[in-house]
Amino acid sequence: MGNSETSHSIGPLLLWSAVCLVLLGAGGQSIPTNDLHIFLAMGQVMAETGQLLEEETFTWTATGAPFLHGPWGFSWLSWQLYDHVGLLGLRWFNGLAAASTVLILGRTALLRGADPRAAAFGCFFAAWLMIQNLTIRSQTWVFPLFAGLLWCTARSRPLRFSLPYLFLTGCLWANIHGSFPAGLVAIGALGAGVSLESKDLRSAIPFVFLGLAFGAGTLVGPYGTDIYGYVLSNSSAPEARGLSEWGAPTLTSFSGIRLALALGVWALLLFRSPRGLSWSDGLLSLAFAGLALTGTRFIAWFGIAAAVPLAMQADRLMGPGAGIPRRLYRRATGAISVYWAAVLINALGPRESELAEETPVDGIAAIKQSAPGGRLFNPPEWGGYATLELGDSWKTSGDIRVWVFDDPAWRVYPVLVQAPEGWEDELDKRSVSHLLLRKEHFHALLIDPAKRSPRWTLLHENETSASFQRVP
Repeated sequence: MGNSETSHSIGPLLLWSAVCLVLLGAGGQSIPTNDLHIFLAMGQVMAETGQLLEEETFTWTATGAPFLHGPWGFSWLSWQLYDHVGLLGLRWFNGLAAASTVLILGRTALLRGADPRAAAFGCFFAAWLMIQNLTIRSQTWVFPLFAGLLWCTARSRPLRFSLPYLFLTGCLWANIHGSFPAGLVAIGALGAGVSLESKDLRSAIPFVFLGLAFGAGTLVGPYGTDIYGYVLSNSSAPEARGLSEWGAPTLTSFSGIRLALALGVWALLLFRSPRGLSWSDGLLSLAFAGLALTGTRFIAWFGIAAAVPLAMQADRLMGPGAGIPRRLYRRATGAISVYWAAVLINALGPRESELAEETPVDGIAAIKQSAPGGRLFNPPEWGGYATLELGDSWKTSGDIRVWVFDDPAWRVYPVLVQAPEGWEDELDKRSVSHLLLRKEHFHALLIDPAKRSPRWTLLHENETSASFQRVP
């Protein structure tokens, strides 16, 4: 029929949609205050002083405690973005980081010879498992580094290209987020798989050098080998402190249901496949599936690690796809592009408030207006926002940086917020001047006693929070 009727696959359109879907999920949501704002506060101090933080200065429960600021690169970079382009710019950057992860995964599957439809299938698989881990945090910003590592190891390349790339990846990853051991696990699984496929241990030698390059890169930073101690100590503390995302997923949660469905898809593909997975794909997927079963926050890593193996498995089951005439393909591309452009502009554009609805904006404002400084008793998830908004003349009772606080400091809030006998005297001993309390679950137990107490006066109250000031 001539060149004008050249057929095109629908796969690229699906890939484009998967990338836009993740961009929408990562950049279009409101910003929660449980994580980002304390890192912004630390980044602000680093930018103003030109030094790393080595002692705790934001809280009255752990003042002076020494700590290692592992994700210092995220703090510094997020503050620079916030300072220059605001929360809107941060949302866009976060969305682009997540979307580029999916784009790299799609390109990696195509590089390995997968049909574009199979590559898109793998990308949607990754998006499905990443969807709950796309808030603005350091973990999301290193997702593209992990996908880039998989891209670099997808085909044999000269070591003169791969070694510098892996070295730089390790350097960036270790200074932005502490999940960099995942890179070493991936390199080890791929190297072991190549050896098993070729039945020759010498075939794993390039992966040994790649692992050494990546590992050497992780040591380039202000902490050197101490960064590994930080990762080790921080790998168990969050779960012990009750942070649910570190706990194993269950079938009663959305994250557990997603993981179960993802594993079901894998089982179905393996059952239907005329031949099994390659050793490399199998070991890589197995390693990160096991990791996902141990903690909710690791589910996204499984999605990224298994996307390309899943695409290759789907490719083995796919027959030749029906092409689309060039004219129709162009029209479909134009229509899909216009659709996604409209959706993204609407969702990622400026809004009245970039913050999540439950953010205690008015409560913090009332506290700030009531006094030039003081000591605040607050939920840890609101500590970072309070620190950034109130300034350095105020001290909070804590925030989500579990690696900063010892057990006595961490337990101050969960004990006193339940209004035990003598709670007013305990707050007096600690010179607490203000209360910021949530109206949710056990957080609300102290609200009514504070209202009845002659020692406290109500400053502000709405459907999510109540704030009080000590009566002089």
